[in-house]
Amino acid sequence: MNGYDDRDVCSFEPEIIDASRRGTLDDEQRNHLIGCEECREALQVAALLQDAAETPGVEPELPQAPYFWWKSQIQERLAFQKRRRRSLGIFQALVIGLTLVLSVAALFLLWPILGSWVGPLVPEEIQKVAAASPSIVTLLSLASAVVLVVALAVHALLADD
Repeated sequence: MNGYDDRDVCSFEPEIIDASRRGTLDDEQRNHLIGCEECREALQVAALLQDAAETPGVEPELPQAPYFWWKSQIQERLAFQKRRRRSLGIFQALVIGLTLVLSVAALFLLWPILGSWVGPLVPEEIQKVAAASPSIVTLLSLASAVVLVVALAVHALLADD
């Protein structure tokens, strides 16, 4: 399929283009042009092509091959840099997430030592809840770390810079 098969073609189009080229459009053809958009468009295209054919020495200036090579090299380099930035962003998010998880784990492993230092700074109500159900505190801390890791990973995947 050439892309032109779905275009409406008027049966008068070839006749009107020929008459226009010869400069012999009659009244019937002019009246038809008023109501037929396809013929008007075809006549405009034919006139542009006729003008281009009659203008001597006007040839489009095409860029030289080195320009295309240079441009393709730049586009290839930019695409590579974009892929590299994306993979570095993912790696960075994973490192940050791993750091958060390890920090939370270290906090729980060292809590017996740190608790004696931080204990006087924490209100009594929080100390009672933490002492009564340490598994809930651990679960909440791990859940918050997982949420942070997932948020960073999603940001790294969706970031376009």
